[in-house]
Amino acid sequence: NPNADIAFGAYQRGMFLTALTEATKRAQQNDPAAMTLLGEIYAQGLGVPRDDAKAAGWYKQAAAHGDRNAMFALAMLNLEGRAGPHNADEAARLLAAAAKLGHPAAAYDLGLLYLQGQQFPQDFARAAQLFRQAANAGNSDAQYALATMYKEGRGVLKDINEAMNLMGLASVAGN
Repeated sequence: NPNADIAFGAYQRGMFLTALTEATKRAQQNDPAAMTLLGEIYAQGLGVPRDDAKAAGWYKQAAAHGDRNAMFALAMLNLEGRAGPHNADEAARLLAAAAKLGHPAAAYDLGLLYLQGQQFPQDFARAAQLFRQAANAGNSDAQYALATMYKEGRGVLKDINEAMNLMGLASVAGN
């Protein structure tokens, strides 16, 4: 869509008010990517004062339309207590939804929650699955975490070769 390209192009060039105007037009036509972009503009205060309530509102609309980036961003606002009171349960729900849609950072963060065992019962095998999903998408934090699990045989069968392979991938990415 050319109008969506105008909004994202303006955003990438630092023309935030143009991005805001163009994304608002697209959001009024139920474009979830434009809604997510508006959330980002308000969450970071780009060209406008930072407004967590507006950011959360746009992210919620985009998430309701199935936008995985909005789900992830809204989860982060919930964890930081920027979308109202700190809400780890809502954040976990949003991370799970975004991970199911293939968002690598959401899969990684959800894996961490399964390792910690606070939002969910501790489950090393589930954490390893989520780290694998994120690692396969190139997330270096997940590659490192999964390498550690293979090294220790936690949640997966102990496999030093796989651990070294994943450590190598993570180190190439600067982890």
